[in-house]
Amino acid sequence: MQVNDKVAGQSVVVLQNSFYLWNVGKMADINLASLSPLVLLQPTIELLVIGTGQTFEPADLPQRAEIDAFFCEQGVGVEWSSTPAACATFNVLNTEDRLVAAALLTLEPSIPLSFSDVRTSRPGFDNELKT
Repeated sequence: MQVNDKVAGQSVVVLQNSFYLWNVGKMADINLASLSPLVLLQPTIELLVIGTGQTFEPADLPQRAEIDAFFCEQGVGVEWSSTPAACATFNVLNTEDRLVAAALLTLEPSIPLSFSDVRTSRPGFDNELKT
């Protein structure tokens, strides 16, 4: 997965102008604890797009209802899809200046970024995702 000029070899959370490594390796690891800090963001996001890897199988996510309910209570919509589709959705909404975040499982783990590589990517510029 690529965020602007940085290649992330692991799962990431991407915001309009920054991205962070996300300590989630597979779909079964996606849970409320791994996502709930996103409600603390300011300005508040209006949509969270969750990319679940190469494919999306709703039956593989028993925790989906809990996550959806939590974010609904916070006024945040949640959209689940494959990571490639989530990247496309994020890019479109981000170019429209919508308050969107993407939590994305990596498709092919590789050498992880070092901590120094993970920061606000380009001040004044929006992030763009590529899978």
